[in-house]
Amino acid sequence: HVGYNEKDKVRGNDAINSLEEALQVGKSSKPDLILHGGDLFHENKPSRGCLYRTMDLLRQYTLGSGEVAFEVVSDPAVSFSRGMVNYQDPNMNVECPFFMIHGNHDDPAGESNLSACHLLEVAGLCNYFGHHEDLEDIVIRPLLLSKGRSQVAIYGLGNIRDERLHRAFQARKVRFETPVDPDKWFHVMVIHQNRHKGSKGGLPSKSCIHEEMLPSFLDLVIWGHEHDCQVKPQESLRGEFYVIQPGSSVATSLTPGEAGLKHVALIDLKQGVFRCNPVPLWTVRPLVIRDIVLSETGLLKTDTQAIWNALSSEVDSMITQGEEEVQRRAKELEARGKFGPRKLEVPKLPLIRLRVEHSGFDTISASTFGNQFVGRVANPDEVLLFHRKGGGGAVGSRKVQGLGDVLEIEENLVSGDDGVKIQDIIYKYIDGEQNLQVLPEPDLNDAVQSFVHRAEPCAIERFVKEVVEATNQAVLKESRAVGEEEIRVQIQDRAETLRQQRLAAAQGGAEQGSLSGPPTERASQAKPEPAGLVDEPIGFEDAPTAAVLGEPEAARGRGRGGRGRGGARAGRGRGKRSADDFDDRPPKQPRNSQAWPPDSQRSVAAAGAAAAASVAAASAAPAPAAA
Repeated sequence: HVGYNEKDKVRGNDAINSLEEALQVGKSSKPDLILHGGDLFHENKPSRGCLYRTMDLLRQYTLGSGEVAFEVVSDPAVSFSRGMVNYQDPNMNVECPFFMIHGNHDDPAGESNLSACHLLEVAGLCNYFGHHEDLEDIVIRPLLLSKGRSQVAIYGLGNIRDERLHRAFQARKVRFETPVDPDKWFHVMVIHQNRHKGSKGGLPSKSCIHEEMLPSFLDLVIWGHEHDCQVKPQESLRGEFYVIQPGSSVATSLTPGEAGLKHVALIDLKQGVFRCNPVPLWTVRPLVIRDIVLSETGLLKTDTQAIWNALSSEVDSMITQGEEEVQRRAKELEARGKFGPRKLEVPKLPLIRLRVEHSGFDTISASTFGNQFVGRVANPDEVLLFHRKGGGGAVGSRKVQGLGDVLEIEENLVSGDDGVKIQDIIYKYIDGEQNLQVLPEPDLNDAVQSFVHRAEPCAIERFVKEVVEATNQAVLKESRAVGEEEIRVQIQDRAETLRQQRLAAAQGGAEQGSLSGPPTERASQAKPEPAGLVDEPIGFEDAPTAAVLGEPEAARGRGRGGRGRGGARAGRGRGKRSADDFDDRPPKQPRNSQAWPPDSQRSVAAAGAAAAASVAAASAAPAPAAA
């Protein structure tokens, strides 16, 4: 989240400092590669200063005269827009390749459909993969890496709107391609989506991705987007793979999940077994969070001064705790030593958040209250958060009437991530009797989201233009109406048909409409596949296990030899497969994450902000590398 709060004089450098520490950890561990799980930048259009400092850090910590010990054995043209890995560029001298996917903050946008990640890639500073343009047919092809006897397939999936990706999984529009002999490969997936946390997770089931949606042949999933640091490998719900959730390296919201110590993960991997070594980030600003219930303090409901004094005393205690944590982290950072050209420091001022349950009590001004702690905390304006028991709403909220008497929303005056989305406001207003007569409301919602959250000034204009043009073409080709009123009715009917199709797709789990015309059937259209890969359609209810099926005699065999796998070179081919082919396979048990061969090692470090990887050669003789 480089660039988060960058204009704040106190907290502006927090994200870039934590990124540098993560890169120092990777550099000191002598990794083979760095793997990043998305949201390198906090803004879709990062500032020039933010881009400059990030590129400068990547040059310092990823370029050099060292040798790259692994080999990319898949076709780079399939995974990377430049058609090559950056360390293979004769004009670059890369020592530690940096691989990344995009997140929801730095995803591609605009007419060019480019992101800041593309700028880093074209500058030769990163290897950007996992970008899927065709959301009607998402094909996830692995990045195949080999070193010695270790072989790794990395499946990248950059952020896609959660509801849309959820429907794509249910409609079996997400397909995985696997290498030949998948049991010989260690399968790692890097994903950046909302993670389903059950009924108490706070998100609708269709607004997140369930672990059971992912294919069973995976061995390890590195889950980005979630800020809670759960770097210790957790077994999936079905027991088929492990999940590592490194979390964010900077607190972008003052919530309990952000209060824990942040880590990067150093993942050692050899021949199908791995171990995860968490490495703490000491430069992350400490966050102290507490809750207080005013009704349990014995204070009078109208005694504002007593409430003020009680809250001030509680905050003073929290500041003391935060200062002690600052001193502890400074000592730990000093003991670690200096691994880069610049000595890093722990931020002096902690973040403080006191959540006050005030049902039945008068409130005080949070900003005025925070003024007394200026110079002692990093967030004086956000120290207090007032809330009521279930259904009470947050303080600082008021009802706003707008657009006649139809629209009634909450305008949240307290900063946070729980505010109402503007596209939901507009959709609520135009849903019903006020529905549009030409523009489909669901697609307008998407355009508004791009306009607001991705800062695309032409998003709505482009959407209106495309819909109007498509409507005109449909009327000219299909209409037999003569009068103006008949044409108007036909246009309205067409818009309503598209609208109902989109809404039905959202409810039924299969999106059948398109933005500019009638629904199209694309799931059955097969696309050319790179050699050495097998197609795997993945569904929500039935996620098959990877397997290489038989092929008609007329088809060529498939395989790849002589490039890190050994053996004679085989031919290529492709076979059709169905879900029934996987029903007879016994359930796969996750590979032991602790078993470790004594003679060699392999490591990959992963973090929500940065992830570093390291591998030692599996034999004394020079050999290709594995990720």
